[in-house]
Amino acid sequence: MSKDQLPERWTPRNPLGVISLFVFLIESIATVSLRAVGDKPFATILVWFIVAYPVFISSAFFLILWFKRAALFGPMDFADPGEFSRLLQDELSRLTKKLDHLEAKQDIAEVDSTTPRDELLKTVDQLLSVGDPWSAIKAASKLLKQGAYQQSLEILERVRKSVGDAHPSHFRTLATIAYNQIGLGKYEDAIQNILTVKNTTRPRNFGPWHAIALAYAYFKTHDEAQYRKWLETARQMKPDNADLHSLAQLYPEIAGEIEALA
Repeated sequence: MSKDQLPERWTPRNPLGVISLFVFLIESIATVSLRAVGDKPFATILVWFIVAYPVFISSAFFLILWFKRAALFGPMDFADPGEFSRLLQDELSRLTKKLDHLEAKQDIAEVDSTTPRDELLKTVDQLLSVGDPWSAIKAASKLLKQGAYQQSLEILERVRKSVGDAHPSHFRTLATIAYNQIGLGKYEDAIQNILTVKNTTRPRNFGPWHAIALAYAYFKTHDEAQYRKWLETARQMKPDNADLHSLAQLYPEIAGEIEALA
């Protein structure tokens, strides 16, 4: 039976009609009740309810209309019933994607240097498939702190390949790659990556951690002039004492110079 052939009826056929009927009944009952309790102490509360309830319903309606407008319609509102089925499928797909994202975030939070490679990369791919490189970078940073440099680098290179250089996460990815390269003794590569971050990102995104990492890389390549230059750059950034303490532990060979930046 087509939409035009459906018999007329007063009951609503879609969620929007149910909401309208519900609002009408509530307001009618509240208004009638007000006459019976006009001299009661709680009459003021009822008046405020009658005034505020439509405002609340209107606000909720426009929020739903903006974020979930499909929820306001039923199957009979569509000329083609298949459109409604596709709408449900799209919504189901969106919810499934969201659940997969939450599951992947939970899994990535539990990774460490003992996590099997295949399991680790599978979780990273799940995060990237839902557009969340940040959680993957966070996991790479965790592995970096554990000294699992190769595992961390593999994640970061995967992220870099997936999202590209134009993504906002690119500079954090590149900096974390450089930190891993320092851990692996690839100081020249680390210098190039940190300088790329310095030259292509906003000044506020280049902080003491980058400058001191760069200074350390130059220290290990025996470039005294550049080493002193980047230490001075870090000093001018006025790093926190807590950051300096952490950096001194990270680069013990120049710990005294780092502590002196305070």
